[in-house]
Amino acid sequence: MDIDPRISDPAAEAEAARAPVAPRPGRARSRVLFVDDEADQLRVLQDLMGDRYDVRTATSGEEALAVLSAGKVDVVVSDQRMPGMDGAELLERVRETHPDVIRILLTGCGDQGAVRRAVNEGRIFYYLAKPVTVEELDIVLQKADQVARLVRERESLMLRLQEANARLTRANEELEERVRERTRDLESFVYTVSHDLQNPLATIAGYAGAARDALRQPDGPAAEAFLGKVESTTERMRELLRTLLGFARARLAGEGYREEPLGAVLDRVQEDLGSLLASRGARIVRDPDLPVLLCRPTLLGQAMENLIANAIQYTPAERVPEIRISARKVEAATEVRVSDNARGLPCEDWQRVFDLFYSAPGGRASGGTGLGLAICRRAVEAHGGTVIVEASSAEGSTFLLTLPEVPPRAVPVPEGQAGTV
Repeated sequence: MDIDPRISDPAAEAEAARAPVAPRPGRARSRVLFVDDEADQLRVLQDLMGDRYDVRTATSGEEALAVLSAGKVDVVVSDQRMPGMDGAELLERVRETHPDVIRILLTGCGDQGAVRRAVNEGRIFYYLAKPVTVEELDIVLQKADQVARLVRERESLMLRLQEANARLTRANEELEERVRERTRDLESFVYTVSHDLQNPLATIAGYAGAARDALRQPDGPAAEAFLGKVESTTERMRELLRTLLGFARARLAGEGYREEPLGAVLDRVQEDLGSLLASRGARIVRDPDLPVLLCRPTLLGQAMENLIANAIQYTPAERVPEIRISARKVEAATEVRVSDNARGLPCEDWQRVFDLFYSAPGGRASGGTGLGLAICRRAVEAHGGTVIVEASSAEGSTFLLTLPEVPPRAVPVPEGQAGTV
């Protein structure tokens, strides 16, 4: 390679050889591969440039390609005249296999044809005519180092762009799936609402007409009985609308997060369900040490209320409804179990039970709307959690709610103050 250790000031030659320039602080060193069939020249380059660059060496074109394949290299500096594969051919192959590697050729005075070939075919960054001084080589390598850093920055930006695109693609796919799910829910919602509201409205209209006719005929049937039917049917419509409102609130509730004892949530639920619990003599048994949760209390209360009401609704008339509630911490979440002694669910219904307007056999006959467990699931999912049927048999079912310790977008607020979502 014919490296001449002289620099511009001949008087400083010895000191420059003994004390190479230190690497620039705070900057990753470029990885430079020197290729020459003379091992002594490679040792000189290693000694002179090793403090400035991450130096690798190869004694042939084949060995250089192997080094490139084994690890990342930023710059290749090759001598032209080597047995077998010469420098121009090597740099041409480097361009084909590693196009981002910067290529530099060292040539003799009679190698102009090789230079043209290296420029045209190898698209080299620079060439130096021998003999080459350390100063000349270092100047070219500094320029190559700047380009190498730009290449690395470009690769880093491209990687970050690819990762961002991948995240955007995943988010878009998730959004499309949510849109499809919401569309299915909306279609089912519209159908059921139109069906379930039209029926009681038709009933009310029929009984109201019968009551009107009865009032016109003093000796006819009493209008009071027909008006009682109107009243009871109106109450069923009011209950359906209340449940539909609960479903909408489970999606849209804007209540903030705060720390709330699960026991306090259940206290309010039992108060709201007081008449239903009393009508069946239902018992609720809780663990004595229920935890404090970071939650949206009203929304979590909706989930628990619908689980309890669902259990009572599906408990056979000959049984006294009994609901057991327990909770435990697991890693970064809390598991809440709600067990009942209601009629069990067949295995094939364990997933469907949370679908919008799903109702187990006998559910609609006992006044169910098919929205209770759908509301429960949406309230739990709003906390970033999940709810599943953990077990079910003829003797009862167990529902498992898993709530993250820190829900998504949770902003804890002091007790009694409003929060944000």
